[in-house]
Amino acid sequence: MELKNYPAPYVLFGSLLAMGNRLQAAGDRFYDEITTKQWFVLAVLENFSAPPTLGELARGVGSSHQNVKQLVLKLQQKGYVALAQDGRDARKNRVHRTPKCAELPEKYGARQQEFMRALYTGIRADEAEQAAGVLARMLQNLEKMQTVEEGLE
Repeated sequence: MELKNYPAPYVLFGSLLAMGNRLQAAGDRFYDEITTKQWFVLAVLENFSAPPTLGELARGVGSSHQNVKQLVLKLQQKGYVALAQDGRDARKNRVHRTPKCAELPEKYGARQQEFMRALYTGIRADEAEQAAGVLARMLQNLEKMQTVEEGLE
């Protein structure tokens, strides 16, 4: 993508949008059973030490409660997660991984490694680390912006 006459921050912003679209399309072709967005929900879910609530999972994914709930319901229909009421608060649902969820890395592990190798061809480890740091700071800034916006509403 080429954005002539734009400063680097604008080019980075546009590149992130284009990359997101391309990654989603590639991911949707990659998995037979799930979409890229569903995969990301499962990846975030794996990082919780205990089954999270839908709200906790939504914050981890960086999406709305409603969007994550729809993704979780589709994953539940496919057998990758189970929803169960919280033991202390019946108003909350917790998202649990199922044994079927554990089969995905076994089925796609080698392809995932090849995809990542191809994606990062020509990019040194230190460059990837630096890019990850910049993206982490941008995400923090977005979270701060969202907090301010929510406070104004």
